[in-house]
Amino acid sequence: MSYLDRIRACNAGDLSRYRPLIVAGHGVGRIAPEIANRLADFPTIFNVGVDVVELNPALATVEDRTAAVAVVSRKFYEQGIFTEWWDEQYPIATSFGAPLLLTVERGCVPCYGFIAYGVHINGIVRDGGETRMWI
Repeated sequence: MSYLDRIRACNAGDLSRYRPLIVAGHGVGRIAPEIANRLADFPTIFNVGVDVVELNPALATVEDRTAAVAVVSRKFYEQGIFTEWWDEQYPIATSFGAPLLLTVERGCVPCYGFIAYGVHINGIVRDGGETRMWI
């Protein structure tokens, strides 16, 4: 299997069972049905529909959205629904470099289906007669 085949396999997921997550009018994530059903317990924060989940539009500022989602994220973490907590805020936007919509606990980013970005650097160095790779 080639590297390109592996990339294609990673990008072939079926998203049809996931509901779009809308924040400030923008689709920024995909919510699994089991998470969407639990978000319905927070009707002042999330509007949960059959086909879509929307962060309450009344949460009009980055600060308001961040604070509201933090309440849900912390509760889900304490209940064991979300299992990662890194004490690091992660910016959520429509694309890399776009205006900020909110920040969320980094460990919760995949749970909301947010798109995440990262940097990966490889370095090749010579150490005596050996070639080594830093990853």
